[in-house]
Amino acid sequence: MLELYGIGSSRWVKCYWMLKEIGVDFKEYLIDPREAHKDPDILEMNPFGKIPILKDGSFFLYESTAILNYLGEKFPESKLIPLSGTNDRAYYDQWMSFCLSELETPLWRILKHSIILPENKRIHADTEYAKEEFNSIVKILEKEIGDKQYLVGNHFTAVDISMAYTLGWAQFLGLLEDYGNCSRYRNSLIARPTFPVHLFKR
Repeated sequence: MLELYGIGSSRWVKCYWMLKEIGVDFKEYLIDPREAHKDPDILEMNPFGKIPILKDGSFFLYESTAILNYLGEKFPESKLIPLSGTNDRAYYDQWMSFCLSELETPLWRILKHSIILPENKRIHADTEYAKEEFNSIVKILEKEIGDKQYLVGNHFTAVDISMAYTLGWAQFLGLLEDYGNCSRYRNSLIARPTFPVHLFKR
């Protein structure tokens, strides 16, 4: 049976959501990310001591996007990842890369320097610059999303999971108020019955 290690509203939500979409049985192990690097069992599966981690028999995999892609390939009947060699797969890869490298980067900087890091380690000027960077990116994303329900292939895929989760960071930080298309797109996705809203209450 598949096993998923992580907790709460961390990036493991994406993997949990993916497994629920697939409809496969799995075991859930709650691991505090602040303690993961001290846990020898976690370090055996991920030497970086971070979550999420997926265990499939004797196979371990970390990094949420890698896990999403692995699960999509393992369960092709779910159609959560477009077929290799198709235009839809190329667009899928494009948007997944954009989500990680362009959209998440400024949001992560804002979170670190406004919430996560101790006050004496926060760089407030970097927070303001990151907000400007995010706004310049999301303005274009707003147009690209338009009235779309899904990003690729006119049906729900794992890239919608990743994008909805990352836009959730922006919503939490109050940065989506002027971007109606992005807000509508995200809200429609998290309204799916498979979205693990209960994880955000832990």
